[in-house]
Amino acid sequence: MRKIITLCSTLYLGFLLLWGQGSVYNSYNWRKISREKYIATDFKGNKHDIQQLLRQGKKILIDFSATWCNPCWNIHTNHFLENLDKEFGPTGKSSQDLVILWVEATGASEKEIRNPSRDWTMVYGTQEEVSYPIISDARLAGALGIIVSGYPTVAFISPSGEYTNLFSQAPISNIPAMRALLESCPGPQTLSTPPTAGIPTAIEFAYTGENIQWMPEYTSDSPITSFEWEFQGAREKTSSLERPSVVWDTPGSYKVKFTITNKFGTATSETNFVVYDGATTQFPLQEKFEDGAFPTKWRTLKMDRDNQTWINIKTELDRLGIANNDALGVGYNSSYSLVSWSFSPTKATPKAGTENEFTFEGETLFPNNWLISPPINIPNEGDITPLLTFSTSSFFIENTKKERYRVYAAIGPAIKASDFVYLLEDAYATEKPRTWNTHTIDLSKFKGERISLAFVHKTLRQGPGVLLDNITITLKPEVAIQAPEAENVRVYPTVADQKVIVECAEGATVMLLDMQGRQIFFQQGGATFIEILTDKLNDGNYFVRIIEQSGATKILPIIIQH
Repeated sequence: MRKIITLCSTLYLGFLLLWGQGSVYNSYNWRKISREKYIATDFKGNKHDIQQLLRQGKKILIDFSATWCNPCWNIHTNHFLENLDKEFGPTGKSSQDLVILWVEATGASEKEIRNPSRDWTMVYGTQEEVSYPIISDARLAGALGIIVSGYPTVAFISPSGEYTNLFSQAPISNIPAMRALLESCPGPQTLSTPPTAGIPTAIEFAYTGENIQWMPEYTSDSPITSFEWEFQGAREKTSSLERPSVVWDTPGSYKVKFTITNKFGTATSETNFVVYDGATTQFPLQEKFEDGAFPTKWRTLKMDRDNQTWINIKTELDRLGIANNDALGVGYNSSYSLVSWSFSPTKATPKAGTENEFTFEGETLFPNNWLISPPINIPNEGDITPLLTFSTSSFFIENTKKERYRVYAAIGPAIKASDFVYLLEDAYATEKPRTWNTHTIDLSKFKGERISLAFVHKTLRQGPGVLLDNITITLKPEVAIQAPEAENVRVYPTVADQKVIVECAEGATVMLLDMQGRQIFFQQGGATFIEILTDKLNDGNYFVRIIEQSGATKILPIIIQH
């Protein structure tokens, strides 16, 4: 008799559980969405097939907002979407079946969405990007048949193809309430077909020690029952996560195998992945871009939706039909450089009666372009100074706006923008178009560390574009000077164009050196006034060393700027 009572109790408890799940779902007002196929594109160029996601059993939360909407901004500043994504998103702690999309439903421009005073792409109060996709699309709600009667409309779509507005309801801000809603959702309408597997994707290549996230590529008309990954040579050789992260400690070429299963079948695909040595660095490290190609072992991060990034200027000149020559000035004492556009030219028409001058047609971009260096292992030696030097300029000569760039550093293996927490420089590329500025940064504070550098061009306005050339990292020996300091020494002007005058004791030795310690000018036993011509020197930082006959020494910095 006791067994019968236990069995009845179990059945009754199961009935209550099922009834409870159904009652949670039925406590909301649901409307059918349109079955029209619609693919939304986010700011990073990623595609989101709404119907495909639902067929896979995903639940979708779409925050339809407007940039001017204060209640929408309250959702953002309270981190409601970030909290839900951390708990239930693609790498969630509780489950991985919720897809969150933030949509500017009026079709506002990227400039409006990235407004520094109200930037929807950044986690409020931090310098980190939000973890969910950012989309500007005035058609998405209508294409899905979702009624947006006001902002915000927070549409939760169940796999069965129904939606409800969660704005001002508990699940938007309450983790247990959202968990209950997710668990109560009915399944999708499925087709009895096996999945298909595309080539899995990650960053183009890796360095040893980096944590690389992999993304599956697949289609399925029914929920996925399992993911299986095999990573040849990695620390963790297998994974059952949808988006696993893995590390390789040894350089080489490795096979990555991806298998996906639904209840109607299995599909497999594989790819080869290259890992380079990130533990050693050959100095000097130099990139001059003279071959007209993008430098090997450098990478870019996709941080905007224009699908453009740093590129060799040769590729762009060829595309526009412009023959390169020295007068164009698109390289620092060289033929080519890298360019990042804020106005991307699509057509160049030569101006009548001129040479090397064009009228350009094109499109305004809002770049957030990141150029990432290979790992740089700075020796921990007391007698060297690690120096980064590089040169910057701009492309368009008639655009009077100046273009800013930033240089960041990250310690340790770095693959995400959030890894780069050390701001090394924030400056204008050039004061005048078609002139080059040379910059020097002391990296001594990173001695003994593995670092990566990021050259970042980010702007929300049309500008002349940034040219970047001659990136060099050298280890300059430090010279201890025990001699007394020379007196009655002058060097002027400190910002020079055509020449520099040195006033010193008669018979002194005078040297002009660049920031890498290379001697540009030398005169021994001269007069008290020494003239150094600088008209043919590159813009940048230099220093003058004066050594008197007594051995007294003086070192003075100057800037050459034409």
